[in-house]
Amino acid sequence: MKLLILQQRPSRAGAQTSLARLLESLRPLAVESLVLCSESGWLSDWCAGQKLACEILPAPKARSLRGRLFANDRYVKHVVNILRHLDFSPDLLVANDTEESTHTAALAQRLKKNWVAILRNSGLSRDEFFKYRADGANLVFAVGAELEHSAQSWGGAAKVRSYGESLLASEFFAPKPKPTAFPSRILVAGSEQPSKGWADFFVALTQVEQAHTSFPVLQLALTGTESEGLLKNYRGRAQFRFLGRVNHFAACAREYDLAIHPSRNESFGLAPFEILAAGVPVLCSSTGEMSARILPPELLFPPNDVEALAQRLQNLYRNWSQLDFHLPDIQQRLRERYSARIFAQQFLATLRSVVS
Repeated sequence: MKLLILQQRPSRAGAQTSLARLLESLRPLAVESLVLCSESGWLSDWCAGQKLACEILPAPKARSLRGRLFANDRYVKHVVNILRHLDFSPDLLVANDTEESTHTAALAQRLKKNWVAILRNSGLSRDEFFKYRADGANLVFAVGAELEHSAQSWGGAAKVRSYGESLLASEFFAPKPKPTAFPSRILVAGSEQPSKGWADFFVALTQVEQAHTSFPVLQLALTGTESEGLLKNYRGRAQFRFLGRVNHFAACAREYDLAIHPSRNESFGLAPFEILAAGVPVLCSSTGEMSARILPPELLFPPNDVEALAQRLQNLYRNWSQLDFHLPDIQQRLRERYSARIFAQQFLATLRSVVS
């Protein structure tokens, strides 16, 4: 089977890393893929390293006036020319995220091919679903139970399938030895977007610092950029370093003995799974797929619950030397439930039903 996949933004984020895992797992199943990006970046570099086909073609903003008047149609014509030049005739087109659906729909119509859309944004609205033409896909995949339920109400249950995020066997590392004392260097995963919950963490940290004068001065590394006003209400002692986008996330995580993922809302929430696979414990909100089935109670707190987050952080500080996070057991559960190899087989079987 030949797949044409649109993923216009190539920077490393959830949609791009998820696609990379899928592409690597599909290759042994006799699937030939061509990825289209709007510019060079992490995903195009990854494809080059894996010797997978990736073409760079700047795409207009699909919903802009310029795009709707002429630029979208011109983009489609350029893609058709690229396919002709490469002698690549796809069996199916894939929009790797909602925003790619508009161009994917237009390409599918021009090429007279079926197409599928993958919905990934936990905050996706009904208006956006229709605005980007995701409703026109022959099949819709949704990440996470909540988004799947919403998509079924918008587009009909018959055409919506669950999209299971997964991990590669190569992403698992032996758990790091736990230090004897509570670590002062901590990784804070996510981004500066409000939905990622950094503001909740800052409030919780302030509470813990005020309650314990002996609490260490934390050196916090945050996987994003400092936005205006992000730290304006923090009056504690911690030191902050903003890492921006991290291309080698597992290696970065293994530089720390503890990570925190305080997200308020996720469709799946890949980052904490990647951190655990890297062998590092993560204090995480129970949003997306993260639940008590994965983490012990001392590493889990309800999203948007600052008091619970402060309590868990305080408990880790007080009882660090006695705690056993059972990371080998956690990793084994992740291997069993989120295998990229098994998911790719299931995904391909579903795609074949769309083609036939």
